[in-house]
Amino acid sequence: MSDRATKEALFDAFAQVAKALSNGRRAEIVDVLANGERSVESLAGEVRQTIANTSQHLQILKNAGLVIPRRDGTFVFYRLASPEVVSFWRALQGIARESRRDVEQLVHEYLGDDDVEELPMDELWERLQRRNKLVVLDVRPQEEYDA
Repeated sequence: MSDRATKEALFDAFAQVAKALSNGRRAEIVDVLANGERSVESLAGEVRQTIANTSQHLQILKNAGLVIPRRDGTFVFYRLASPEVVSFWRALQGIARESRRDVEQLVHEYLGDDDVEELPMDELWERLQRRNKLVVLDVRPQEEYDA
């Protein structure tokens, strides 16, 4: 393969990963899977899509190397392929929040109460060390909590 062909193949591979997240439902699936493994049926319910549509989205994510399936009897479960996928997803969210004014407003509309603060684990731990009293409220759905 020529240097040019190799370079094009490399950048096409990068683009395939980015393209896999170019659909809002697939991005939402990655967001759900960032909290743990889920069945196709569970994911379909969470993202309010049919099982067939969800399966198609998962195939695209799988082909891009972002998710890994696991079969258990007649059920198929998916998880993110690596911790780097979560890092990539979080970085993409950060870029969207920085570069698009509407994203921050949408985040506030979706999350609701302005008194609620989302914290990364390291900052939460630091605050726990500094204060005697801190209320931590885990509001994840039961399925995420169990994962």
